[in-house]
Amino acid sequence: MKKIKIGIDGGDFNPESTIQSGIQRLVSSFLVSIPLKQESSLTFYYYYFSKQSAHSNSKTIRYVNLPRKFFSFLFVPLKCFLDRINVYMGFSGIIPPIIRLFKKTVVFIHDFGFYHFPDYYPESEKFIWQTNYSVFAANKIIVFSKTVRNQLLNQFPTIKPDKVITIYPGVNYVIQSKATNERTINNPYFLYVGVIKKIKNIEKLLSLFEVFISETKILHVKLVLIGVKEQSYWEHIIKLPLFLKIQKNLIFLEHVSDKNLVFYYKHCIALLNTSLVEGFCYPVVEALSLGKKVITNDLPLYLEFKPYFEGLRITKSDNDFLLAMKEEFRKKKTVYSVKQNSFNWSKFSSKLLTVVKNIS
Repeated sequence: MKKIKIGIDGGDFNPESTIQSGIQRLVSSFLVSIPLKQESSLTFYYYYFSKQSAHSNSKTIRYVNLPRKFFSFLFVPLKCFLDRINVYMGFSGIIPPIIRLFKKTVVFIHDFGFYHFPDYYPESEKFIWQTNYSVFAANKIIVFSKTVRNQLLNQFPTIKPDKVITIYPGVNYVIQSKATNERTINNPYFLYVGVIKKIKNIEKLLSLFEVFISETKILHVKLVLIGVKEQSYWEHIIKLPLFLKIQKNLIFLEHVSDKNLVFYYKHCIALLNTSLVEGFCYPVVEALSLGKKVITNDLPLYLEFKPYFEGLRITKSDNDFLLAMKEEFRKKKTVYSVKQNSFNWSKFSSKLLTVVKNIS
């Protein structure tokens, strides 16, 4: 049986740390869901930078802590060469230029927000250059929705369609995780899960929540926002008159474990999302998979989820969004049906490793 060595771009994520982003969720969940039947033929080299080193009991996964400076440009290519990697997987959407000269590569493209909203990203020009190069350099491109696949093929019309493969990520960790019994919020609350940054349209979310309070006169309802804060945007948010007006109704949380996250999902009135761009949107599918109501704006992505989940409400206007919030608040506790779906990490890992083996 042919042995395949796979290099993984872990970035700044220490696998023993709390997951704080979609990319971290992707990398972590892939590592723990590698099919046992394939382990004997595979060895994974997980390259990352962290102040503390991770440890692995697995014979197939080796954690390699590298210097942060020149991580992608120098140290990852060097280690790939020394470790005799067969295939390199760029989970963060980056293929270091040197690597493509001597290794097969798979790159993961998440969304095109920095193309459409460059002012919302501090390093949009850098992201665009890296993506342009990686799409050209990669042997295979993995996307997480049909929507992003269509966007990619429109953005890069010379790319052959069979180079781009759609694989849905999983959410089975929230289904399998037992929620904590510790109740920390006694008031009814709406929920947002995701990074607190401009592209997530947090100001719109706060505005809709403020109108909900004003129109319903329900003063005890809360909005819980779970996610890491982008510092410059956070400093902008807390100076807004809108923020100061509803501050007592807002609860911001960071570094929430999966068990606590499941608790917040299960006890919320509904999950809200008004983001300007999404490539997959883990929180939306996580909440839906638990049978919760999710109220979103009308991004094309969400139409892909509609056949699987009864609880998804896609709105086309602010008034429609507010109406959905009011309707859900008035309901008694409701669990919405979930049809058999394809959002499973074992399926994801099996399909991804098939791609890797085919190009190695």
